[in-house]
Amino acid sequence: SERGLRRLLGKRQRLLAYLAKKNRVRYKKLISQLNIREK
Repeated sequence: SERGLRRLLGKRQRLLAYLAKKNRVRYKKLISQLNIREK
């Protein structure tokens, strides 16, 4: 369902935001692996 998917994405965004603060280098590597562009 779209609601479930959106919740999952929200959870992922929080994890990424947490990782971005905690470990910038690993975050950048993860982003490039996932091929997600930062807003």
